[in-house]
Amino acid sequence: MTLIAAGDRMALAHLYDHTVPVVYGICRGILGSEVDAEKITQDVYIEVWTSAARFRESDISVTQWICRIAYQRAVDGHRAPGGGRQNLGHSAPPISGGRPATRPGRT
Repeated sequence: MTLIAAGDRMALAHLYDHTVPVVYGICRGILGSEVDAEKITQDVYIEVWTSAARFRESDISVTQWICRIAYQRAVDGHRAPGGGRQNLGHSAPPISGGRPATRPGRT
């Protein structure tokens, strides 16, 4: 997380590659819609990118922290009128080492 907080996009890509299946699964399970789950999953990693400096390893594991963000965002998205997502208004780096982000199991 220290590397991500310092702006290391490859560290974010590595974290994304290792955690996206569970994050997408949480979002898909709560929202039911593939499209909404993809949007919320993207929002999760934008939040990880923008708030990495606030992560404290002594409090929770990285995976637990990301799953908590995913759960909260998905529930918020589900509760929003029309099931929509909130726009964070942040710019995010490309994820997966510059490769387009895809749903788990797709190339």
